[in-house]
This record gives sequence, C-alpha cells and structure tokens, in this order.
Amino acid sequence: MKSIIQKLYLLLLLSIIITCNISANKSNWASLDLNHNEIRQSIDFQLTRGGTCFAEFEKLIPILDRFIQKKYNPNNLENILGVPNQIITSNLQTEMFYYLTSNMQKCELKIVVDKTKVLNYIITNCR
Repeated sequence: MKSIIQKLYLLLLLSIIITCNISANKSNWASLDLNHNEIRQSIDFQLTRGGTCFAEFEKLIPILDRFIQKKYNPNNLENILGVPNQIITSNLQTEMFYYLTSNMQKCELKIVVDKTKVLNYIITNCR
C-alpha cells in the first residue's frame, strides 16, 4: 500500500513539474502569434548575437513587419530579439539598438518605438 501511494505522489509531482514547465515556455510567446518556425528563428538569432547574426535577423523581418502592422506592444520585442545593446529614450520615443556583428560600428539595427507600438526599424552599414 505504501509503495502505491509513493508512486501516486511521484506521478502527481512529475505532472505538476511538466505542466509548470510547459506553461512557462508558452508564456514568452503568448499573444505574439508566432508559429514554431518563427520561435526557432528567434532563438537562433538570440544565440548568435555577439557575432555575425545578420542572416538570422533577416529571417525575423516578417515578424518585425507584423509588429508594426498589428501594433503589438513593444515590450514583447525582448522575447523575440533579446535585450538591446543600447537604448536611447527621449520624451516621445525610444530607440533600441541591436548590433548584428561583433563590430559595433558596422551592421546595426535601430528600432524606434513609442509607448504603445513599434514605429519603424532601420538597418544600417550592413552591405
């Protein structure tokens, strides 16, 4: 009897851990309307940052276009692109900079946001 109760408690504990793990993974991408491939591309981009990640970024352009078109909350950008290398804030807008190579003077992504939406993005010095 004791063995059966231990197995039931173990099964309950494992199911709780799995459920929490699945819900935690889903919460990063909630309300962003991303498919599995886009999530994978986002992860690939974040893993290659610090080196040359321009090719990985090009795959994320449709997601940024969707951010602008559907006026998603700009706070969700960090889930897709990671933490920006630099942020400059003024009264009206915020500029977020991502370096797409290890050289900070070359290949830079600048995303302009206001408090509620992404306004535009500019890629400079990449070609």
